[in-house]
Amino acid sequence: MRDLSEELKEAYLNTEYLIALDSGELNIRIGRYKLDMEAVLTAYQVSVAAFLTACNPRSQRQPEPRNRAASERLVARVSELGLSALQGRGHDPTGKWPDEQSLLVLGINQEEAHELACEYEQNAFVMLKKGAAPELVWTKF
Repeated sequence: MRDLSEELKEAYLNTEYLIALDSGELNIRIGRYKLDMEAVLTAYQVSVAAFLTACNPRSQRQPEPRNRAASERLVARVSELGLSALQGRGHDPTGKWPDEQSLLVLGINQEEAHELACEYEQNAFVMLKKGAAPELVWTKF
């Protein structure tokens, strides 16, 4: 992990990672296991997934059109890799950061997720594994 401020690290840890489902949004929090998340993985017949964004590379705020274009490229890249994804968003409950359009990429392993996060210059991503609490994984781009 690069040298990030403690405030920025805390922001990542306290973010609400929201996944859009037919039944509403599922709120994923780092270190908090949820049966609902296990059910999503089971429903899509995967044992792992990663919550990724292309917004605000290197935690540098970007104009909305730039973030939207980056998000569209991420959707295309995930499709190109033959993976499925659910729409999501990262939400800062303090309101200091705007919501970030995100994807829950189903069936992607941690190494592949790390490569994809680095491709979009992200400081971190969230890794989900059956039977475990969501984990924040710092990147090395």
